[in-house]
Amino acid sequence: MDERECQRQAVRIEALLRDVAALSDERLRARVEDLVHGLLEVYGAGLARMVEMVAQSELTGQELLQTFAGDELVSSLLLLHGLHPVGLEERLHRALEKLRSGAQMQGGTLELVRVADSVAELRFSVQRQGCGASVQGLKQSIEQAIYDAAPELDEVRIEEIALPQRVSIPVRFVSPRKRQEQSDAQPQSRAGVSGTR
Repeated sequence: MDERECQRQAVRIEALLRDVAALSDERLRARVEDLVHGLLEVYGAGLARMVEMVAQSELTGQELLQTFAGDELVSSLLLLHGLHPVGLEERLHRALEKLRSGAQMQGGTLELVRVADSVAELRFSVQRQGCGASVQGLKQSIEQAIYDAAPELDEVRIEEIALPQRVSIPVRFVSPRKRQEQSDAQPQSRAGVSGTR
């Protein structure tokens, strides 16, 4: 958008605001005004955050864009306008990296299968020995984190694969002292037995 187009849009916005102010329905007018003020506050906060980051940073170019991308508010505004400096798949991989520790706690793995037509397909392999509710909760967290990282997606599909349960073998711990006592007691009992013959 060049300067001329910006001026045209500014005139149009002023005309629309006058139309809103002239609305006879007070309730509707108040809601529209609240909407406009809310949008201006969000964008103002985003711009203020960007100015603050630029002022406090010695970074330039791509490094500064990456800093913007790391800020939740600025990142969401950049995404909204298709200006985010980090590509969709890279954002998904970064989100999955953060989520993997939770999947590993369930004895499983998490991977991105593919992204096509605004749909992300994931594979979530999990041990089925834990609580089903915790696995379901983890799946919901995964879905939410993916949408947070890539709000432009229309759908997130998670294929769940149940891994075979691990066979657990009970292990009894015997302290070194106890082992020594048992070891010392065994020859004596043998000697006692042979002595009675």
